[in-house]
Amino acid sequence: SIGTDGGLPSLRLAQQLEVVIAGEAPLTIDREVVAEELVLPREVKFGEPFHARLIAWSQKAGPAQISLFRNGQFIGSQRVTLVEGKNVFSYRQSLDKEGVQVYQAAVEATGDEILENNRAIGTVLVHGRPMVLVADKDRTHAAALAAALRAQQLDVTVVEPAGIPRDMAGLQKYDGIVLSNVSAIELERPDRKSTRL
Repeated sequence: SIGTDGGLPSLRLAQQLEVVIAGEAPLTIDREVVAEELVLPREVKFGEPFHARLIAWSQKAGPAQISLFRNGQFIGSQRVTLVEGKNVFSYRQSLDKEGVQVYQAAVEATGDEILENNRAIGTVLVHGRPMVLVADKDRTHAAALAAALRAQQLDVTVVEPAGIPRDMAGLQKYDGIVLSNVSAIELERPDRKSTRL
């Protein structure tokens, strides 16, 4: 079995790796590549950009191809040149589907004999679209702003000043609040203490 030393394969210390197959002569491996980890954020919001980072280790420098998959579907591939030791490759992503998304990265390198360690898997949880509250005295004035926000994949709620939640619990469900033509007087609570937004 291949051990690790500080998170990196102990292959780093060896010039060659000899694998003894029961009853057969030793097999000399000239090149070994390991997909160590696929680093993803735990959670992202709908449409929020993030990076999928593949950490790969190579026994020696040489060409390779990295392929990226999401939920079993091929996203794309890239030809790279691995350096000896640790390599990090970053791929910008953005998701428009809620729920858990499973990513897989695969590294293919000429001369790599042990293919079982050439894949890394990671998951990211995608939350729903960001919610924005738009308050305006005149809903027709707010219509153009609401349309522009919806075109950016945001969930928009348009209300008149009286429809603005008066407590933190009502406001916390929104990622953003836009006040247009709303005076501070209209934001006062019945007990005459103003709502602080």
